[in-house]
Amino acid sequence: MKVSATASILLSLGLGHVSSANGQVVPPVVPTMTIKIFNDDPAHYIFPVLTTGQGAEDIWLQAIFEIPQAQNGNFPYPRDKSFRIYINSSSGIGPGQNVAITVPLYTQLVTPVNPTQPNQYIDWWNGGTIQLFASDTATPPRALTDDLTNRPGQHPVTQIVEGAILPTCTGNCQPSQPLQFFSDTGGDLPKNDPSQLIEYTLGARVQLVVNDPNTDPTNALDLQNADFDVSYVNVAYSPAAMGPYQNDQVGYVGTPQPIGTFREALNKFLTDFPGWPQFVRTYPTPPTAETILKLASPLEIFSRLAPGALAPPDLTPLVPPEQWPNKLWPPIQALRDNWLKYAGKVNASAACRPTGTKNGFCDAVLDVKALMLANFENYQAIFPKQCDGTPITLTDDKMISHVYGWAPFTEAASGKGCGAGVNLLENTPGYSENHYAKYLPVKEEFDTLNYGLYTEAPYVFNPWVVLIHAQNYVDAPNVYAYSVDDAVGNIQAEATGFIIDVASTKHLENQLPAAPPINIDIGFGGPQPVQFTSYRVCQNDQAHDKPVNPHFASFIINANDPAKCPIFFLDNKKRQQLYTFTITKPPPFTLFANPAEWNKQTASWIDCTGNTGTPPFQQSSKAWCCDKAARNGVWAYSTPDPHNVHQSEMHNVVTNIPQQTISNPDITCSQGE
Repeated sequence: MKVSATASILLSLGLGHVSSANGQVVPPVVPTMTIKIFNDDPAHYIFPVLTTGQGAEDIWLQAIFEIPQAQNGNFPYPRDKSFRIYINSSSGIGPGQNVAITVPLYTQLVTPVNPTQPNQYIDWWNGGTIQLFASDTATPPRALTDDLTNRPGQHPVTQIVEGAILPTCTGNCQPSQPLQFFSDTGGDLPKNDPSQLIEYTLGARVQLVVNDPNTDPTNALDLQNADFDVSYVNVAYSPAAMGPYQNDQVGYVGTPQPIGTFREALNKFLTDFPGWPQFVRTYPTPPTAETILKLASPLEIFSRLAPGALAPPDLTPLVPPEQWPNKLWPPIQALRDNWLKYAGKVNASAACRPTGTKNGFCDAVLDVKALMLANFENYQAIFPKQCDGTPITLTDDKMISHVYGWAPFTEAASGKGCGAGVNLLENTPGYSENHYAKYLPVKEEFDTLNYGLYTEAPYVFNPWVVLIHAQNYVDAPNVYAYSVDDAVGNIQAEATGFIIDVASTKHLENQLPAAPPINIDIGFGGPQPVQFTSYRVCQNDQAHDKPVNPHFASFIINANDPAKCPIFFLDNKKRQQLYTFTITKPPPFTLFANPAEWNKQTASWIDCTGNTGTPPFQQSSKAWCCDKAARNGVWAYSTPDPHNVHQSEMHNVVTNIPQQTISNPDITCSQGE
C-alpha cells in the first residue's frame, strides 16, 4: 500500500518529528531550496541538466531523520544510482528567459523504507552537479538528445511514493514537460558533452555533541546554507556567474561574459598553443564524430596516463594514435618534457638545483617533487594495514599526474586502494609538524608556479591557469583553474539556494565579485540566562534578521567592502539589547600560525563606534565590543588552513558572549584604542 506524504505531515502537526514504522524520524515538512537560472546571452540557448551523486552513506538523510549515532550503521541510506533532471530539454532557456526550480531535500521512492537498501530516496541536496549545455538555436545539441534517449544505464523514474515531493519548475518552463526525471547507474554525463560543469551542495552538516549515542544524532543539517562553484579544473566550455539566493551581501563567482566572448578566448588559446586537445563526441547512429570547442586541462589529461591503455577516444586523436601514452599532444608533451628536464625523473635529479634562497622556480619544483616523494613513501608504509588491494609503482607519469592534481597517493593497481583521508598531503610525515610549518610554504610555491609569478621561470608551468585567469584569454579570476586554486572560486554562504546567470550579473542579488569568506564566531556561552537570539548583516532591519543556530553558532560573510557592512546582534533580555561592530578592511587579517587572542593588534580590525545612541544600544554594548579594562571584545585574525583545498588561509572574527546586564563601568574602546 502506498503511503501519502500528506498523511505523514498531518500526523506530525503539533508533534515535531514522529517515528515511522521502520524507526526513523520523519520531519513534519520536507525542506526545499530554490535554483534560479537566467539566460542573458542574446545569441544562445542554454539547456541545464541536474545530476545527484552516489554514495555508500547519506549523512544528509541521517541528519534530517535524526538517526542516533549508535544507529548510523543501520540507517546508511546508500545510493548506487545517480538521479537526473533534464530541464527544458527540447527547446532550452532562450535569450532573456529564466526558470526557477524548487528542489526538495529528498523524494521518497518506495514504501516501506528499508534504510540499508539503496535508492530508497533521491537526495537532491547532498552533492550535485549542473551541466550547462549551450546551442546557437532552440534546437538542443545532438549530444544532449543522445544523452536523453540513448544513454546506457539511464531510465525514467517511475517508482515514486504517492504524495512524495518532486522538484518543480516555474518561469519559462517547457509547458508540456518542464522537468524529466531519470535514474542512472553510470554516474555523471560524459565529459565530452558540449556543457560546462557547475557544482553545488545544499544544506550543511552541523556536527553535534553526542552525550548518549543511543539517543543523540551525530549531525544536524543547516537548512539555510548553499555551497557552489563554476569549475574549470578539468574542462573549459562556456561561462556562467553564480550567487546565493536570498543573501544580498555575498558577491558572485564564475564569469559574466557572453558565450561568444568565452569562445573567442578558447580559440585564441588554441592558436597560441597549437595542438592543445579538444573533446570529441562520437555518435553511434550514424557513426560520426564531432569535435567540440571544449578543452581539457593538464590535470584531466595527466590523470588518464596509464601504461598499456588506449588513447582517450573522447579527445582529439593523436597521429599516429599508437604513440599514446609515450607521446602526447605537443603542448602537453612539452609540459611533461619540461618537468623531467627541470625536476627530473622520480629517482634522478636534472637541471634544477636548490638555490638556498627558497624563492625561485627551481626551489619550487624541487620542493613540490620532494613532498610528493615523501607522500608516496608514507603511502607505501601505510598501504598494507590501511588500504585494500595492490599498491602502485611510482612512475614519472604517476608523479606528474599527482603534481598537477596536487593529489596524495591513495590509488591501487588493483583493489579499492586507500580512503580519501588516509594519506592527505598536508599530513605527510615531516610536513605536518609545528602547525604544518613545512607543508604550507610548499603549497605557496605550488600556487606561485601555477600563477606564473617566478620571473626567471624557463617555461610556463601551467598554461591552463593562464587560459582561465589571464586578461587576454578568459579573464575569470573568480573560478577554479586547478584543484587547489586560491582564487575566490567557491561560495559557501547562508542562502536558500543559488542563482545562475549566463552572460550577465543583473539577476544576481549582488553584482560584485565575491570576496574571501570571513567566518563570524558568535559568542554563545553555555548556561548564561542571556544569549544571542539573532544577527543581521549589512542592514539593521527585520528583513535581514537571522536566527542564531545554537548547534552552529557561526556564520560566513563575503562582504566586498566590509567597512560598509556592519554586523548586528540582538540578545534575549526582556528589552532586547543591540550590539554592532564593523570590520574595517577586507582580509587577510593579522596572520597567526598558533591560536590567537584578543589584543590591540587583533582588535585593530574592529570598529566599535556604532554602539552609540539610545537603546537598544546600551553602555555595555560598547564594552561588549571593546573593553579596555577587561582586555576583551571582538577581534579578528587569519590562520593557515592546510585542510582546505581551495583557500590557504581562514579569516575569523570572534565575538564575546552577550552582556548579562545593560550597564558596565569598564573603559570602552574601538579598534583596541
